[in-house]
Amino acid sequence: MITQIYFRFDLLENVFELDAFVQLIQNELLGFDHEIRESSNYFAGFYHKFKTKENIINVANADDTCFHDYHYVVTFNKDENSLQDKIIKLAETWVLKGWTVSIPDGPLIEDLTRTCYLNEDGKIIWKEHRVEPHKN
Repeated sequence: MITQIYFRFDLLENVFELDAFVQLIQNELLGFDHEIRESSNYFAGFYHKFKTKENIINVANADDTCFHDYHYVVTFNKDENSLQDKIIKLAETWVLKGWTVSIPDGPLIEDLTRTCYLNEDGKIIWKEHRVEPHKN
């Protein structure tokens, strides 16, 4: 099972370049064996790949029809014990840093997406919705 998480900067002062973002994600997930790889037809350009104890993680620029206003995508390539708990914790950690994080339930446009963000009171909110494709 492949699980993707999309990240969007909401505060201008928290903007990271992809390399810095990858390093932060890798540190948070206790990753190792980092490498930069040339894209296949799935990713545009280059992407970063590293391993964790239970998974293989890819991090790339978000270049997607539905998540066109997001900066990066983190892909977990295998299912693992407590993956959903790990993803929720990762999302809420980054939301507290001023990001919006979206997790689609599947690869199809009609699949539900869970989006995590801070409300006006500074509380973490989760919202389920369907995303709208980018219109050219």
